Amino acid sequence: IFHEYALTIDSSAFSRDSKHVELIYTLMDKELSKRFTGNGSRWYMYDWICKKIHKMNSEREYCMKYMAEAVHVFGIKAEIIILDELFVPKEKINIIKDDSGYPQNVQADFECGAYNGQNLREEFCS
Repeated sequence: IFHEYALTIDSSAFSRDSKHVELIYTLMDKELSKRFTGNGSRWYMYDWICKKIHKMNSEREYCMKYMAEAVHVFGIKAEIIILDELFVPKEKINIIKDDSGYPQNVQADFECGAYNGQNLREEFCS
């Protein structure tokens, strides 16, 4: 899953304007039904991407304790684009993980909006 995940990353950059790490992922709709093995489990790629975004945000929160004086990163903005076989976007899913609102215990929260790998597969691979 690690190499397949890396192939989904189209761009990653730090925005000095918004002070967010901005990521763009692309997934082919035909790939939504595939499961990949990683860390001893089977994953839909969408769910793995969400897990990685959550982990990245957790690492950002931790690192801000030590590097906030040098640079402050307010959060993670990610866009996941689902493409059809002609590379036409079928869906664009925006995910924002940042410091807005009251802190919560989000130990297992790596959801990305209304979707998960299972319902994306059902919607786009039927």
